[in-house]
Amino acid sequence: MSFNFNFSQLQEQAQKLTSSLSENINNLKLQETTQNLSSNLTKEVGNLKPIFQRTTRSLQEKFGSIDDISELPQEYKDLEKKVDNLKIFD
Repeated sequence: MSFNFNFSQLQEQAQKLTSSLSENINNLKLQETTQNLSSNLTKEVGNLKPIFQRTTRSLQEKFGSIDDISELPQEYKDLEKKVDNLKIFD
């Protein structure tokens, strides 16, 4: 029983496999994908920031942990008076 190994053929297949793996890794574009993900995440966090600020402010006003409570704009106050006057006529 003898074993015949063709090392040159084995080496050639290993080189093809290495080349193929390298090409597939480059096609993944990991750096570009990571940058895009980071950019999108930064945008979304930026979009959420004003919502968190308003919610925090609202909770502070409701629980009385802040002194300078926001006032409604004058047009809302005027609208409130009109609605109250309408209720009187009912």
